[in-house]
Parts: sequence; structure tokens; C-alpha cells
Amino acid sequence: MEKQQTILKKYESLVMEWNTVSLVCAISFGATFIGLIIGLVYNSMYAIFVSIVVMLVFAAFEYKTRRAYAHIKDALESEMFGMAGIKKPKVRELIKKGMWY
Repeated sequence: MEKQQTILKKYESLVMEWNTVSLVCAISFGATFIGLIIGLVYNSMYAIFVSIVVMLVFAAFEYKTRRAYAHIKDALESEMFGMAGIKKPKVRELIKKGMWY
């Protein structure tokens, strides 16, 4: 029971941390998009270039963190399914059963 609680707390903290990272990336991406629009309005190539570079940096950061969190989430879910004594279903099995679309 205690092990289940620790796994559940790890999962909850992982979701909370991912939500924070996702929010920061979304706000930063939005701000750089506004900078891109302002650069287009005032015809400033430097502002456009900086905005695009910053967008690419935040997109790469979000991709990297999303991939890392997906691996951690899969490991935690496998451990949770293992404790319950059932095998973690694959995506293809869920699609065949109509549970995932």
C-alpha cells in the first residue's frame, strides 16, 4: 500500500512538473510570436531573426522535455500496471478494442 502511494505521488508530481514546463514554453512561444509580428509590422529583419531563433530554441527544449517525460511516464505506468498484476496494454491493442482513438 505504501509503495502504491509513493508511485502515485511520483506520478502526480510528474504531471504537475510537466504542466509547469508546458505552460512556460507556451507563454515563451507566444511572446516570441508577438515579437515576430512586431518585427513584421516594423519591417525589422533583426527582430524577425531573433524571434524565429528563440522560437526554435523553445520548440527544441519542449520536444526534449516531452520525450524525457514520456519515458518516465511509461516507466511509472508499467510499474503501476505491474503492481496491479496486469500487463500494460499496447496502443494497437487499445485501438483494436476501440478504447483509444
